[in-house]
Amino acid sequence: MSMADRADGVPAEVEELAFRTVTGDLERIKATVGPDETMAPEFLATRPIRLADGTKLRQLRVLGTARKAGYGRLDNETLAGLRLRRVTGTADYPPELSRLHGYEAESADPYALLEPYRGEPLTVTGQHLLGSEERQFQVSLLTGLCWLAAAGIAHRGLAPTAVHWDGRHAQITDFSTSTMVGAPREVVGTAPWAAREQRPGSAHGYVSAQDDIWAAGRLIFWVHTREELVDRGQIDERPALKHLLAGVFGPPEDRPTARDLLGRLREECPVPVVLDSRSPLDAGRRRFYAERARKHPGVASAPDAGDRPAPGEPDGAAGKPPDWTAARPEPVVPESNRPADPSRSSRRLLRRFPLMMMVAAGVLNLLRIPIAIALVLVR
Repeated sequence: MSMADRADGVPAEVEELAFRTVTGDLERIKATVGPDETMAPEFLATRPIRLADGTKLRQLRVLGTARKAGYGRLDNETLAGLRLRRVTGTADYPPELSRLHGYEAESADPYALLEPYRGEPLTVTGQHLLGSEERQFQVSLLTGLCWLAAAGIAHRGLAPTAVHWDGRHAQITDFSTSTMVGAPREVVGTAPWAAREQRPGSAHGYVSAQDDIWAAGRLIFWVHTREELVDRGQIDERPALKHLLAGVFGPPEDRPTARDLLGRLREECPVPVVLDSRSPLDAGRRRFYAERARKHPGVASAPDAGDRPAPGEPDGAAGKPPDWTAARPEPVVPESNRPADPSRSSRRLLRRFPLMMMVAAGVLNLLRIPIAIALVLVR
């Protein structure tokens, strides 16, 4: 490893990187590496790099103090980037999503290479959006969610730190906590942005594309009002938000999709309908989980029929949390534990009678020879 001077005169490390691009090609190239940035996803570190050909990237690495958790977070980022590349195609990658350039996953020190993020996080820009920019922000954010739904990806970490704004586009970044739609839900994300079904005590069922709609609604409200949303009345007081966010904070199966919300803004979703999350594959996945719930009670979650917001949530009212066991299917009783049914036993015996007669006849035929020999000896 040698040293080189950056344009600002500060020494920077030079490393040779060997990684695979998103197309699967192996690339080996020297890169100038900058210092670690102060802001990085949990369990990960990030730093700017410049490849020898001038390409600027961000390198995401596992922190040495949290390698087990870091490996999983890095895998999430890489797998989401590869899937988004396949779904969106090679050209016209949507600016609303951060983009994976390459990855190294075979060594003890894996990493992901990302294109530089656009703009600044909402923690910086969200307090300064002009009224004329708010609608464009809403459209751009929901467009990004449309693409995620088409790819079958749930971000699960939408927050002002993970969403950027460059004056024209919102960009969803940091896929370190993302997962596939249909995976079992788990506790992930931070309040108040994380949906209720991602919080301790409520993480039941399976991830859906609507899990991210909750956080998107929170972000839209926050950018518009600069307030924390603690009561439904705050939405009702603002007619534009009341129409746009209707149903957003209800149970996940009743929430509108990103495509639905774009329709409320009189905008078209740019994702081809054939790629929409409401696909035969998604329907097949739902049938699979329903069948598994029937065969293995307690393994798959009960339907979300009783799932209503808890007290203190925007759509909530005072009351107790939902009873997740109320709608569970009846257990399948093993054959050996079922009570005897006389008529059923009779029918089973009648079905087996011809077979029993055949076996008896065969036994008699086998005994015929020894009996004949015995009679001869007696005589």
